Amino acid sequence: MNMITPETSSTEFTVPLALFNMVSVVFYLGFCICLAIYLKHNILCYIAGAIGFMAGLLKTIWKFVFIVANKNAWWLFAQMRITLPLSMTLLVIGFIYGLIRLKPKNVLPPFLDWRIITLLIIGTALLVTMVVTSIGADLTKLKESYIEESTNGGAQIAYFFAGLLLLLKTRKTEGTEN
Repeated sequence: MNMITPETSSTEFTVPLALFNMVSVVFYLGFCICLAIYLKHNILCYIAGAIGFMAGLLKTIWKFVFIVANKNAWWLFAQMRITLPLSMTLLVIGFIYGLIRLKPKNVLPPFLDWRIITLLIIGTALLVTMVVTSIGADLTKLKESYIEESTNGGAQIAYFFAGLLLLLKTRKTEGTEN
């Protein structure tokens, strides 16, 4: 298993890889915003999105520092070990809080739409794939970094579209009730 440490160096990072890193970050933020809106502007989901976005932005900056200055500003990478779990934990807590505050019978029915279920399953499967494949991966290598970023990006895109469908389904339901 190859852990990125302060001594890690990589000549394989590229500008396209650093920019590609932002794909998953932007879509994760989008999903958090969709979920926050769906849960009646749940502040915890907004905060989770902001923390996740900042963590991903700092990781992208870390790759740019590697590329431009050929230096490992390791703390820009290491912060993700704290911020990403914090972001995801806040998202889960925000969802649970939303369930309690808004009542499960009001929150859960739109999640039963087959398209939303399918996107959530695909997103989760891709996240599990990312974790499993990156455990033994040498993430200083271009190919292995792209594999990690592709699976994460695919997961976040699936989650984002599930969130959009959730909002559209809710809007359609609210429109028919009035």
